[in-house]
Amino acid sequence: MVNTSACTAEHRLLQRLQYIPETRTQKFRSLTQNTSSSSTSKNTSSCFGLGRLSLAKLWLLSVLLLVTIAASSWPTGTSAAPRVARGLHLILPHRHSSTEPAPSSTPSTSASTPAPVHIAHRRSLRARHLKARRLHHVSLRKAEEPQFLLMKQIKDLTSCKSMEVNTLKVAKLKDALMFAQNHKDSVICTTEDWLQNIYEESSIGVALNTLKLWSLDLEHPLKDRVSKVNFTAEGKFVYKGAIGSLEEEMPKIVETLFVLDTLLNTTKFDDMQKECTFRHILNSVRSNTARAMEFMKQQQCNAKEVIHYHQKIPRLPFFIALETIKVLTVLEYTYEQLVNNMLKG
Repeated sequence: MVNTSACTAEHRLLQRLQYIPETRTQKFRSLTQNTSSSSTSKNTSSCFGLGRLSLAKLWLLSVLLLVTIAASSWPTGTSAAPRVARGLHLILPHRHSSTEPAPSSTPSTSASTPAPVHIAHRRSLRARHLKARRLHHVSLRKAEEPQFLLMKQIKDLTSCKSMEVNTLKVAKLKDALMFAQNHKDSVICTTEDWLQNIYEESSIGVALNTLKLWSLDLEHPLKDRVSKVNFTAEGKFVYKGAIGSLEEEMPKIVETLFVLDTLLNTTKFDDMQKECTFRHILNSVRSNTARAMEFMKQQQCNAKEVIHYHQKIPRLPFFIALETIKVLTVLEYTYEQLVNNMLKG
């Protein structure tokens, strides 16, 4: 029963299809194909548009990200690309990095072993060098501290700078010039002998080079001229400069010699140094003082009461002898110029 009805329905459907015109069947098929193709193209174009839009956004975000990274890592004020941006940090060592392996956290068994002899010697030399430099700077600071030399003051005596000068002949100045020259040469010879015997130094020039960082800086009227006295390569003391008149120069000479006399007389020397060297230098200063006083109307005067100088410098006796030589050099030049001026006048 069921099979008969099914066959009847199928037979009827086939009969109906036979009565449909061929043109309508083709038109129906074309419409069906167009509809399906248009829907397919619309879906494809919409999907393709969405794909293009997503890709553009992706490129834009990538470019912005690269610009941000480059701006944050680029060195300021340079045109070269940074090491990280070029990848050089992966193949080249950094200047602050060390190629040596990091020290191990475990204690080494050789930590308690002593250093080699040459390393220990090098460390010892460096420690002594640092200590010597520290002591050197300390001694320099102490030497730069001025000390005081008190000059004896006699009541009712005038100051040396206000002394009056006698009018003398040229012959008297020539005698004073020869006297200063002879005593200068004598003090130089005595000082060099003393240096060779006490410090085993060959000459004054060697001692000057050894002690070039220090100075006596003795205060007196001829201090500026004494500081300009040069020690030549030939081993001679030379001075050249402007001088004043006889009335202006003689009071300065007298007061300077008084200061040297007091300094030599109050400084404590060793017994051998005092007897063999500095007693002779003191006598030379006093002899030149007596010769200079012959030009003055008064035979005594008061020098400046407080004199500053560097007392704590090394080898103070040498600097006192050196100051005496330089003062006599200035006296020699001054007397010579005064003689020339008097001969011209």
